[in-house]
Amino acid sequence: LGSYYYNKNKIKLYTENVDCVLNHELLHMSSFSKGNKLRFKGLDEAYTQFLANYYFHENTLSYHILFVECLDKIMGHNVLSKLYLSGNLIGVVNFLEKIASEEEIYCFIKNMNILYNKSYYDFEKIQKYIDEVYDFIVTLYARRQYKKFNNNEINNEECYYTIIFYADQLRKNIKSLFESNKKYLEN
Repeated sequence: LGSYYYNKNKIKLYTENVDCVLNHELLHMSSFSKGNKLRFKGLDEAYTQFLANYYFHENTLSYHILFVECLDKIMGHNVLSKLYLSGNLIGVVNFLEKIASEEEIYCFIKNMNILYNKSYYDFEKIQKYIDEVYDFIVTLYARRQYKKFNNNEINNEECYYTIIFYADQLRKNIKSLFESNKKYLEN
């Protein structure tokens, strides 16, 4: 639909639907940092589209965008968007290292790349990667809640039930996305 060519600092559009594609590509252009983009392609594409949805009221959704929306809530929108818009995807890794191991983070990045590159509609082929990213996101959320509990910001019951609710809601959103993709393919 469109591409941002960083070496020429140019955007090329391949569609008539210029607005949504242009918004997405302009976000790429504004956040460009040489070297970051290739290693973080899945995360970069997902967060670019998440921001296009957020700022320009688009409604594109896929598994990797759903997960990056969760990451945005866990890290805080101001934190993640500032890192992204300054082209500092390494800063995202540095932030995550406060609550996850390096191995967990790089597995998450690898799985986000796979989810970006695989068919959004063939759930069986990408189920393993969806489950691994789901586990990572729920684990991050749980660690954040445990930290709040340890700092006496929430009680034990609140900590437990918010984690259970969060995990259940995310699983329902994944299932709902699968169902809508399935209906789309059937039509």
